[in-house]
Amino acid sequence: MRIAHLICAGVLALGLAACSSPDPVDDTHNGDLQDGASDHDGRKCDEYTIEVGSDWNVDVAMTSEWDNYVYLSSGSEDVAYNDDGDQGLNAHLVHTVTDSGTYTVYACAYSDGRGAYTLTISASGG
Repeated sequence: MRIAHLICAGVLALGLAACSSPDPVDDTHNGDLQDGASDHDGRKCDEYTIEVGSDWNVDVAMTSEWDNYVYLSSGSEDVAYNDDGDQGLNAHLVHTVTDSGTYTVYACAYSDGRGAYTLTISASGG
């Protein structure tokens, strides 16, 4: 059993406060990746931060006219990534996180691609 679950159970048992989890995520971002974007794993990327609960399913899909790549990271560790997981050169990843907390989604160009894209992020308890 995870420490967060033990702490929450202890707090509830003492009647001190209710433990809460983050709200589900259902976001759509219409971005425009440019040369000045940040770098992640040697690729140009835009960053999006989400809060998720433990054992949540995270679904990230990116569409563009150019070859794209997505990462899901916790701190400095990539926990999932995908290239060409959907139609054509579009990335799509589905991952169940083990720990609650702040995660970063990186919407990236696989190589030289730049310009408009759509990124959808959904996350909720499993």
